Amino acid sequence: MDETLKIRLLKAVGNDAAMREILIDLMDRAQAEYCAFCTARDRELVYIVCENRELGVRAPEIREKVRASFRMFTNGFEPETDPLETIMFRRRGPSVAYLLGNPRIESYFLVPLAFGSKVRGVIFLGSVRKEAFGRNDIASLRGLAEEDEERSPLAFRLGGERDLLQRLLEAIPAGAALVSPGGDIVASNRAFAETLGIRDEVPGSVGRIGARSAFSLQGIWDEFEILQRDIVDREIKGSAAPDRYLSVSCARVEGLAEDTGSLMLVRDVTSAREQVEMREEMIAMVAHELRTPLAALKSSLAIVAESHEPGCGGADEAAETPARRFLGNAVRTVDRLGMLVDGLVDSSAARIDDRALRIERRDMGAFIAEASSLFVEPMKRKGIDFRVFVDAEASRLAFDRDRLEQVLQNLLANSMKHVPSGGAVSITVIPCAGCPSHIMPPALAGRAGSPAFGDLCVRDTGAGIPEDVASRTNRSAESAERPIRASRGLGLRVAQRLIRLHGGSLAVEEGVVGGSAVHLYLPADEPTARVIQQYRAAEMRLEEMLSRGLMPAVYCIENPGREPWEKALSSARGGAAVSPNRSEPHDGELLVWPLGADLAIGIAERDRGAGAIPAGVRAGRAVARRDGLNLRELVSAALEALDAGAFLPALKGETE
Repeated sequence: MDETLKIRLLKAVGNDAAMREILIDLMDRAQAEYCAFCTARDRELVYIVCENRELGVRAPEIREKVRASFRMFTNGFEPETDPLETIMFRRRGPSVAYLLGNPRIESYFLVPLAFGSKVRGVIFLGSVRKEAFGRNDIASLRGLAEEDEERSPLAFRLGGERDLLQRLLEAIPAGAALVSPGGDIVASNRAFAETLGIRDEVPGSVGRIGARSAFSLQGIWDEFEILQRDIVDREIKGSAAPDRYLSVSCARVEGLAEDTGSLMLVRDVTSAREQVEMREEMIAMVAHELRTPLAALKSSLAIVAESHEPGCGGADEAAETPARRFLGNAVRTVDRLGMLVDGLVDSSAARIDDRALRIERRDMGAFIAEASSLFVEPMKRKGIDFRVFVDAEASRLAFDRDRLEQVLQNLLANSMKHVPSGGAVSITVIPCAGCPSHIMPPALAGRAGSPAFGDLCVRDTGAGIPEDVASRTNRSAESAERPIRASRGLGLRVAQRLIRLHGGSLAVEEGVVGGSAVHLYLPADEPTARVIQQYRAAEMRLEEMLSRGLMPAVYCIENPGREPWEKALSSARGGAAVSPNRSEPHDGELLVWPLGADLAIGIAERDRGAGAIPAGVRAGRAVARRDGLNLRELVSAALEALDAGAFLPALKGETE
């Protein structure tokens, strides 16, 4: 029958009535609403039969599909002249089923009409039903293509464009989605939802992804559409903890399907990013910490070398002894190592890890004597006056011994390097008058039990610290969360991070004439360290929210009854998380960091108004984008609202 059907089709070319009869017969066999045939003589010929006139709106779409397939099978080029097209209808009267809407072709397949190795035409069968064609329907027409195990002119396209596109997307290893020119998601693969962390159905548009995922793709999509250029491997950060990073690419794929304009790819690059950062940090940190022992080794070798110089005694002072040659080589080798270490530091990044500190109150005099012992003799040989003074009221401070020793030795090594012979280096430890204002706002510190601090200052008469380095180090915006990139003042910035982990702060005294002074403000006791660490945790969470483009609200909360914070906030709208762990997501909750039994800082991702705070506690609040962009300004505004005697519903600077 297949051979007879092929002959009938070719003989019917030019006879519209005969062609209509054959195509309707094929429609009946496949239970289709469309059938078309494309062939060529002097020009391309296209015959299309539709179930009724309402379905004729899809005739142009069918024409393009069948013509493109015919040219593909025959390896032909698009002809310069338009095809000769005949559109026919099986039923002439209107069909109620198709009067409403604009019916789509949901399923179709193409069959090449082959004689030997030559394709003489292509048959198209389509339906408005998604599951219109089964395997038997296709197999019944397979003989028209003369397929065998060794040669198959075409794999049948079953299920329509949506099904075909879905199969193509599933074959892509990365998360992939096809997007319409208006931003609607036409189709996506399983990896797309998994990479974005979407548990249920993928939203219908790019703009709605941010409401279902920790990642918002709207900004990248807007740039892609406005600038009209491809975006390749753009990295974005997720809004949830723990931190995750995606690489996003957008490219034009116009013409693939009727409503598809772009392809969007997403890949999770969190692991790769972490590995690179860990490698860079390890190189930079190891290189930076090698500087101190190398400096001590060089000084020790210099001292030994001086004892072998002429004029220091010995049997043959003029002779070049093996010991003298060895010491000279050793000094030059240490110099080369120093240059290599400097190069590693300059080409890498450094961040301080967040491993737990062992903060304990310790005797400052004994600690300084032990930490500075490596430098006492080299300074004496160089003629540097080195002195230490510890005030009795600041003789015991709270710190992690290993971390503070690392900071102090780095500062001393830097001082010894820049102080000339006859200069001076001193370490003083005195009590602070209250909490330094750059650590915590004074008004907040007074309500949090007046935290106590000591001031450990390393002062020298060297070349001084460049003004740009000093100002960059002192900027309050410098956060413990931001990566340190190699630059001048790297040692100071590493030290700053380490002191921040203690709940303290590092500041460079600006305007010092003839030298430099670096102040390390350290908690005087463990309660102070805990209060400041809670404040810093809130500061880091606020910075994270602001980096995601949110408008968080900051609350200063009083608990007059001194109930446990979990109990006092148990009825907070949306829930409350007390001292939240950064690695755990707390979507929609009020995050609270107690600074004592009766005072806490709270942060919510958006302003909730008075309803966020349950009865029994008092609070003032400030909203980030109106009151400022750092915790200091927001806390000050929230305290003003709290002191007004009621929870203020208006934003700072506004009236009701």
